[in-house]
Amino acid sequence: MRKLGILFLLLGAACSNGEKKNQPSDTPTTGVLSLISDAAYQPIIDSEISAFTVQYSYAEIRPKYLTEVESWKQFMNDSAKVIVSCRKPSAQEEKYLRSIIVVPKVTPLAYDALAFLMHPSVTDTCITYDEIRQIVTGEITDWKDVAKGKKTGKIQLVMDNAGGSSARTLKDLFLGKNDFPSTITATQDYQKVIDWVAEHPNSLGVIPVSWVCDPDDPQMVSFLSKIKVAEIAATEVSRDRGEGYQPFQAYMAQKKYPFTREVYAISRQSYAGLALGFNSYMAGPKGQLIFLKSGLLPATQPIRIQSIKQ
Repeated sequence: MRKLGILFLLLGAACSNGEKKNQPSDTPTTGVLSLISDAAYQPIIDSEISAFTVQYSYAEIRPKYLTEVESWKQFMNDSAKVIVSCRKPSAQEEKYLRSIIVVPKVTPLAYDALAFLMHPSVTDTCITYDEIRQIVTGEITDWKDVAKGKKTGKIQLVMDNAGGSSARTLKDLFLGKNDFPSTITATQDYQKVIDWVAEHPNSLGVIPVSWVCDPDDPQMVSFLSKIKVAEIAATEVSRDRGEGYQPFQAYMAQKKYPFTREVYAISRQSYAGLALGFNSYMAGPKGQLIFLKSGLLPATQPIRIQSIKQ
């Protein structure tokens, strides 16, 4: 009987260990989470992670910041459970994920925008939506064809990376399956775009507004001292009336700024773990306040717009 009892206890222990192995190692507020984000949102996601892990000290979030193309490649390969991006999974990506029994959970976080940068010597920084389109497609190549010829010189359109979200957004809007003109310059990161524009009077830079929209960030204040952010007018008539808009939160909320896009957190985690907890935090009141302070437009919390008399 003693031998049977020992055998029973050993089997019970083995079953118990097997059950533990199959249990998730994280909860909504504890454990380790791998996260991949478009590098466009690095300053903001760093702030979100810092605030979350201060509140939940048993949670560890390991971020990696990459181009949009590389971010999605690694997310699809299961290198991370969460991706922060300004696009949802494509139909092909969604089909593949579902084929491996993964249902992506999409959480809207905020609205950001593309900002167009000009050299500080430029006196008229208002440009129309159609002029941007023609510069991207290569139909306009000289500043003399922009803003009624108030400036001359060959236009140098500069973006961060061919695989970045700025390039993909402009391609979706204006090029479709066509390629960018060969005259477009691609640097390696957003800071280099800013530096390029600061040093080249005929350049037009394109970066996510998240890199130039936080007035409390010393680095962004430094960036803004080097360049000017263009105003976008819907038409030439709008420009003549002085109706050009910069990528400020109020103009994004009122849909007056045309290059606005939504930011999402997408999870591939199948249970209520740390991915759910962190994404819910970012979409909740505290996380949305961080997006608001950082210059983006919160997606899930109401905002109040006030007119300021000058």
